[in-house]
Amino acid sequence: MSSAQTNPVPVSISYAESFSTTPHSSTVPPLGWQGWRIGATASSAFETAAPTTDVALIANSTAAVNTGGIHNYNGAIGILNSGTMNAAIVLSISTSAHSSVQVSYQLSTIRNPYNGSSNTRIEEATLQYRVGTSGPFTTLPGPVYTTGSTAQTTAVTTPLDPVLFTQALPIACDHQPIVQLRWVVRDLSGFGSRPSIAIDQVTVTGVSHPLFSGGAGRGDVSDGFLAAPVTANLYLGGSGRGEKSDAFTAAPITASIYGGGAGRGDVSDGYTAAPMTASLYLGGNGRGEKSDAFTAPSITASIYGGGAGRGDVSDGYTAAPVTASLYLGGNGRGEKSDAFTAPSITASIYSGGTGRGDVSDGYTAAPVTASLYLGGNGRGEKSDAFTAPSITASIYSGGTGRGDVSDGYTAAPVTASIYAGGHGRGEKSDAFTAASIIASIYGGGAGRGDESDGFLAAPVIASLYLGGNGRGDKSDAFTAAPITASIYAGGVGRGEATAAFDLSDQLVALVVRALLGGPFDPLTGLQHDSLRTKGLLPSLEPYTLLGYDLPGGGGELIQGGTLAITGPDAPVDWVVVELRAPQQPSQITAARCLLLQRDGDVVDPVTGGTAYFTAPPGNHYISIRHRNHLGAMTALPVALDLAGPLVDFSQPTTGTFGTGAQRILAGRTMLWPGDVTSNGTVKYAGAANDRDPILTTIGGTVPTAVVHNTYATSDVNMDGRVKYTGQGNDRDIILQVIGGTVPTNVRNEQIP
Repeated sequence: MSSAQTNPVPVSISYAESFSTTPHSSTVPPLGWQGWRIGATASSAFETAAPTTDVALIANSTAAVNTGGIHNYNGAIGILNSGTMNAAIVLSISTSAHSSVQVSYQLSTIRNPYNGSSNTRIEEATLQYRVGTSGPFTTLPGPVYTTGSTAQTTAVTTPLDPVLFTQALPIACDHQPIVQLRWVVRDLSGFGSRPSIAIDQVTVTGVSHPLFSGGAGRGDVSDGFLAAPVTANLYLGGSGRGEKSDAFTAAPITASIYGGGAGRGDVSDGYTAAPMTASLYLGGNGRGEKSDAFTAPSITASIYGGGAGRGDVSDGYTAAPVTASLYLGGNGRGEKSDAFTAPSITASIYSGGTGRGDVSDGYTAAPVTASLYLGGNGRGEKSDAFTAPSITASIYSGGTGRGDVSDGYTAAPVTASIYAGGHGRGEKSDAFTAASIIASIYGGGAGRGDESDGFLAAPVIASLYLGGNGRGDKSDAFTAAPITASIYAGGVGRGEATAAFDLSDQLVALVVRALLGGPFDPLTGLQHDSLRTKGLLPSLEPYTLLGYDLPGGGGELIQGGTLAITGPDAPVDWVVVELRAPQQPSQITAARCLLLQRDGDVVDPVTGGTAYFTAPPGNHYISIRHRNHLGAMTALPVALDLAGPLVDFSQPTTGTFGTGAQRILAGRTMLWPGDVTSNGTVKYAGAANDRDPILTTIGGTVPTAVVHNTYATSDVNMDGRVKYTGQGNDRDIILQVIGGTVPTNVRNEQIP
């Protein structure tokens, strides 16, 4: 039955396994899976110790089999512990080039000898993990599965009390060649024979991070680099021979790029510093053999730029507290680079002018982040400073001729994109896609730099474009969704023109407000956020796994400190906002998974602000849907553009499609709760009703049972537990929604 312990071969993600292709007669689990013994006998605690031996898969098993071990239940793999066996099931995965890993799985009961007298065992199951193939396992926090009291001991494999779980793995599991996931079982209460718990419908997903590149020699080679979670660090070698370019490696970063210089670019030395975001190191011209590095403990967007002429002098600039320090070196040897400390500014760059470069006119603007000044060549001995109060993303490019003019450019809120041209021949320059980056830098042209066209964009999240080939006639671009501002740079020939790019004709903004009837409190006028406070709100949107149609969306993640927000802006749950065709409202043209806050605001899960959709400006029907509420749609199409009109579904004055599309309570309108089956109807009785799944979730026979700490559609009031009877139960809400008196009534969703 057992042998020496085996560590299964890891499978790549994204991964899905339903065991439908594993024959009932098989004694071999699918690739990546293994049964283990983790103890000599069943335990009342979740065992975290490393496994001792393998446990073979018992073929053709049913609820009638009472042997302890790992069971093949014909479409599911189960654990049955006993007085001589404490078993576990492991899945080995590779998360290389992936972060924000999510595991979804279904647990159910197959064998259950519960009879209320001689057999009263209740078992619990949970998920554990470890990185690598040795050492103890760590139990993931969050919900556990509990067996019920519905008996089943005949030769069947019918799953009892199935529950779907979705859990996020910690950051330690990101970018790992081997992560082992282990399901374990413990005795919770009772005595007698034990029930078995089966695993099924397993999916593992994550955010993919492709390899990034630098250039070497003629730029024909692009070496890859993979780093931990970050935001866009770019390292560029110097001109001339560029044999030495000190690099920078930032600690908790997701996307670091190391690029060789032009000419030979044969060497790029490494540099390690404390946590940082978006640092740029540029070598000097001439031989460029020396490029001084900078160590910043927690700075955002530090830039080191080479100067022109001798570069022996680079006037400093001192201001109040900031993120974004600037070091300007020189051409020639570039051995001296004075420091720059800014006050409360993010990413300001000041360079010399064109011609002699003796003058670089200053500019003072309103509140800003990320201002860029690019100058020219010549002696470059003087670079005047710039003080910006607090503006978002203003870019100033180099002027013409002697650099006496510096044309201004103002862009809408941008966050973190770096665009660079290629040196040498630059025939190969791979692109990089980084999700959620902050601090955008836009560069001017090459050659004489007589013209640098501006770019106007809506709020953007991290796109990186590299390269240009030969004379720079070609700049391979990359567009990452959701993007609101991508720049394609390069320059033609002598770099006298840099083409501008505008995505505004394919982007629209939308401000939505809505309420859910389940968690709404008429006394406060707010929705409660119990799912967040109990740690049950998933960081990955749930609608992809639920089968929703999400053109242009899906895979959205909560990032930053969003889950720590309290008060009216605290997140309640995920919702889906859809744009629909004006002539055919049944056709969804764009959709995104967004976060609903307690006060009804629907926001982007990354920025916490206005949501943008990839769709042409014009008229669109707007609809909002939730996993256990009936959705609603505007009565008429709404004109959308980048201005972002408000559609307030929480106000009775907002027209909605159909009749009685929303519930009215305390002067507000809200989505009808109770669609537990997510099929567009709320039913209390009859086939496919929404009441029975609640009873099934709590065990099916004891109506007073309660399932705690769960994220489930059967949790109608969204308090993190499922109750069939008693105060605060989920069943009564369904009866109220259909009218309260005739149990056969049905309420239908009013979306075509």
